[in-house]
Amino acid sequence: MRDQLPERFPFSLTDELFFHIDRPETPFSIQMEARLNTSLDLARLREAIATAMMQHPMMRAALAPWSAKEQRYYWALPDEMPAVPLDVTEVRSDEELERVRKRLQSTSVGLDTPPPFRCVLARHADGDYLMINTSHIASDATGAYRFLTSVLRAYARLPDPQPEMDFVGCRDLVGQFGSQRLSERLNRVRRLMNILGSSLTPPTRIASATTEKSDGVSIQPLQLSEKDTQSLQRLRLDQATLNDVLQTLMHLTIAEWNRQHGQKSGRISLMMPMNTRPPERRFELASNLSLWVAVQSRKPQRQDFASLLPHIRQQTKLLKEHGTAGLLIDLLHEIRALPLWLKQWLPNLLPLTGNRFVDSSVLHNLGRLPSPLPEGNSLQVTEMWFSPPCRLPMGLSVGAATFNERLHLAFRYSHQQFSRASAQAFAGLFLEQTRTALKQVEGRPADGK
Repeated sequence: MRDQLPERFPFSLTDELFFHIDRPETPFSIQMEARLNTSLDLARLREAIATAMMQHPMMRAALAPWSAKEQRYYWALPDEMPAVPLDVTEVRSDEELERVRKRLQSTSVGLDTPPPFRCVLARHADGDYLMINTSHIASDATGAYRFLTSVLRAYARLPDPQPEMDFVGCRDLVGQFGSQRLSERLNRVRRLMNILGSSLTPPTRIASATTEKSDGVSIQPLQLSEKDTQSLQRLRLDQATLNDVLQTLMHLTIAEWNRQHGQKSGRISLMMPMNTRPPERRFELASNLSLWVAVQSRKPQRQDFASLLPHIRQQTKLLKEHGTAGLLIDLLHEIRALPLWLKQWLPNLLPLTGNRFVDSSVLHNLGRLPSPLPEGNSLQVTEMWFSPPCRLPMGLSVGAATFNERLHLAFRYSHQQFSRASAQAFAGLFLEQTRTALKQVEGRPADGK
């Protein structure tokens, strides 16, 4: 409730990190998009978005006034409900749909005025698209999906129960995951080094394939059939998860893409966001509650799918079991005491160090998404797309989600990385690597059902 929330509350560690690396040329934002089975009423949709904003404080917050001499940023909740940021447009072809999506997702969402997201209702003869661009400074992808769920439930006039939570306490990642003792921190560092090793060379970059070099991003969607989605379970060897499978395929795709474009691949590093929400409320609370960790491979490990998968599985297993992801919280906590002017300058160090801290790409798997609406409801979601940001020089990111028994992959690319044709070619190469892996493991027992 509004009277249970403070008017101002501090940025979390991850809010602050993302605030400093947001750039207009590749906005640090989350794409969340649902295709519906019908046309939506515009006035009713505006009302539903406003209702969802009241349910999720971060989705009506703004950056509070600040001074460079201060040490922290704060969010502020407005006294009155902000205007609903919704535009509407007609789309008659895939090309028009792509232009609308590109225009929305290439926009950097400002935080000086609430709310921290923008929406477009793209009207289509075969069902409308509800598109949302959410600042990653305000929420992670899981939170953006929860907000979208609230919008659709409000539109359908359905209950939208939420668990009782301490909103500010849930955002305190230091208290939940930070090291309590020096010995614990040293153990985390040791585990991280065992998983990732050490390297003085920057991660491999994906070979660029465009002459445009303009600002902004586009998204190449790829939806697998129900049969092809089910076939991926055969790749889950030796207790590997579907996320391990997708990570492995992405490493192999990058290596093969670079080979085809005459570029060597050394250490490939994929950023992997990890949801810190407890299992009982895995899809609750619009906020930044994910930690970003890196999963890496080197050339000798990438002989084929079966040889690389164990290396990927071992890394993700250790990251999840031993809480190594909390090291990120420890490191960010160390620089929190710096004045804001200095923290704003820190991202400028990355080019001077060869961008060693910017990974090759991002693969974010949201997993099997619960349907926002119950079966039998007249309004239904037919497709669900999302993608994480791709901060340069990382020119590509991939968002994965299983919805309606189909894997939805969104390849988000900078216009300085790919053209439309080359993005389609990269997505096609990912499919080729999938087919090759399935042939390789044919006849071997998998852990998937």
